[in-house]
Amino acid sequence: FLGRFGGRRRQLYPDKLSDAELGGPVDEMVGVPVFRVMAHHEGALLIGNTPGDPGIVRRSAPGFPGTFPAKDWCYPDSGGAEITGLASHAGRALAFTEAGTYDVTDIGHPVQLARGIGCVAPRSIGYLPDGRMIWLSRDGFYAMTARGELGPVSGEIHRLVTAGLNRGRLRRAVSTFDARSREYLCAVAPAGRDVQRLVLRFDGENWKEQDLGFDIADMCTTDDYRQLTLF
Repeated sequence: FLGRFGGRRRQLYPDKLSDAELGGPVDEMVGVPVFRVMAHHEGALLIGNTPGDPGIVRRSAPGFPGTFPAKDWCYPDSGGAEITGLASHAGRALAFTEAGTYDVTDIGHPVQLARGIGCVAPRSIGYLPDGRMIWLSRDGFYAMTARGELGPVSGEIHRLVTAGLNRGRLRRAVSTFDARSREYLCAVAPAGRDVQRLVLRFDGENWKEQDLGFDIADMCTTDDYRQLTLF
């Protein structure tokens, strides 16, 4: 608080608390930046890919998604590659670039889990009934178990993913989990088209293709008792 006193005479106004009665130093915070990807992890909000710093990941204070300590940040990729996705899986905080997967649970010490396996579409990240996390990479779909084992799951449609889709639109792929059919759904744009009319359905073992006749910009599943799939 600032008090103003008339005149030009200097005067000292000491406080009545000793240094021993003062609390700890206040943590330095940063303003909430604009960001392109995010995920919740253990009560904190992870954000990444800011306009001026596409390779950074920041973590909020637990329980305060709008409060970002200045010290809680990292560059998962040592070269500063753009962050293309964030996720929380089996107690781990994960960050993706197009060519890498990283464990950022300890925000100050990121660990590379896979080289060459990244995520091209942040909205393609989803979960299967058996606990695996699944996402779209530049050469197909990959899944990670609760124990951290990672591997491809789209060998059945490998030719379609690598040659039958619009590669320039992969980043806009969107997904959800259909609770009724117990399938992972991912909408993508076929080769030669700019709209996402093709839905790839995965039940954990086999893939199916479906054209609903709509241009799908996004999709989700309601969290009430109806568990409706909306797009």
